[in-house]
Amino acid sequence: MTWSGSKIYWRSQVWTGKFTSTGGSGAQGPNSLRAVYLTSLYNEEGLYMTLTLSDPSWYFRCTLNHSGEFQVWIWKYNWESYSSRPNVSSCNRYGWCGKNAFCDGTISVPGCKCLEGFEPKAENEWNTGNCTAGCTRKKALQCSDGDNFLRVESMKLPDRFVLLRNTNVGDCSSKCMANCSCVAYAYVELIIANSTTPLCSVWMGDLIDTEKLRRRGPLFAT
Repeated sequence: MTWSGSKIYWRSQVWTGKFTSTGGSGAQGPNSLRAVYLTSLYNEEGLYMTLTLSDPSWYFRCTLNHSGEFQVWIWKYNWESYSSRPNVSSCNRYGWCGKNAFCDGTISVPGCKCLEGFEPKAENEWNTGNCTAGCTRKKALQCSDGDNFLRVESMKLPDRFVLLRNTNVGDCSSKCMANCSCVAYAYVELIIANSTTPLCSVWMGDLIDTEKLRRRGPLFAT
């Protein structure tokens, strides 16, 4: 995560147990042929991750330039750019599309779209390309009376989630449905140290900073 003063400028994808991405071709994760490998430890105190180079003869450095671009470099015979974020030509900066909207990175010119069931809050500004006002619900939730979840695939998960431990996918869904403030949930079973660790994430209120990815990504329901 990088900051501009007191505001978040960019944040990475939430780790789902398979990989995390720093952008470009720089996917990191276990059992990959990439330059960087991920080792994780999960216990009652939290989740800890360390990054190691696949080739110990390489040098590895990270920089943050004046424009807020986080860059990862690897030295082979000279310094080579491994990855960078955010891409200033796209809308993956934090909250760029506002609340309850997402950046569609699968189209030739990435742009903002409302999540299904939402519409632009300030349509005139939205049509000019200023999407910071985000989207608002077309119809108010009924608090479990006729409400259902919609599957949303290959997305960067929204920010500001609450983690629920020791739950299965059915409990994850039902606990969110039973709470009138809960608007979305995501469930994943992490493989850590040859054991399965279930994690349930839920969101209360507006959804902020999500993106539709070109590659297969996490699944959440809203």
